[in-house]
Amino acid sequence: MANALADARRRAGIIPKGAKRKLGAVTAVTPGGVKNVGATIGLVRADVGFTRVKASNVDARNFLSNDALKLVQPVDVVFRLE
Repeated sequence: MANALADARRRAGIIPKGAKRKLGAVTAVTPGGVKNVGATIGLVRADVGFTRVKASNVDARNFLSNDALKLVQPVDVVFRLE
């Protein structure tokens, strides 16, 4: 989680530079993901949505292969702009 937060701060630091502002304090953190933020604060119309795409047909033999997995911790962070 600490690495995910550090990476979020690094990535978010790019945004305020374009607006000649500074990245401020963290106001919210969630490992579960932030949902419908745009609609909640009025940036997205409530009647606009998306449909999920059906999964493609996968051969059964692909389930028998052993692959290396990289484990990651997703985190959504809300920063204050100063």
